Amino acid sequence: RMAYIRKEYSQALEYLSIAIDKGTQPRAYFVRGQTHARLGDHEKALTDFNAVINRGSEDGDYYYWRARSFAGLKRFNEALMDIQRAHALKPDDECINNLRYYQLIDHALFKQGKLMDILGYWERYLSIKPNDHRAYLERAGTYYHLQDFDAAKLDAAKAVDLGSEKAKALYDRLQQ
Repeated sequence: RMAYIRKEYSQALEYLSIAIDKGTQPRAYFVRGQTHARLGDHEKALTDFNAVINRGSEDGDYYYWRARSFAGLKRFNEALMDIQRAHALKPDDECINNLRYYQLIDHALFKQGKLMDILGYWERYLSIKPNDHRAYLERAGTYYHLQDFDAAKLDAAKAVDLGSEKAKALYDRLQQ
């Protein structure tokens, strides 16, 4: 685990594989899955995340990380189910219930063409963090794809007011 924390991922994989071979705690599968995911090997990551989940572990972190790997493999339906399960298990967890969680939901729903559903998620996030310029920019993008340019412009302007440099370009484009 220390090798993982130090971002020495090759060494971490070696140590974790030894621990798993010796029959250690299931959490070793999770950390090895995280290591594979950080290295971009989402197939191997899924194998490890499935191993820990199939051992009866109902931990939101496991589902969150498996959702990330599903998304990395463009398996968005499964990513969406897992990210929602992670949130249900740990609704107040800052590591799960954060901007990245909502961006993952946004991406999965976008790939499925469920743009109206995305708006509901951004509404929920903004009710928790009303001054997050990144969320206003994300929601502006959703409105843009829905061709609701007035709403997109309002959210882009709010993001600019809150300090987003990226939102300025979108706002300028919408002004034309």
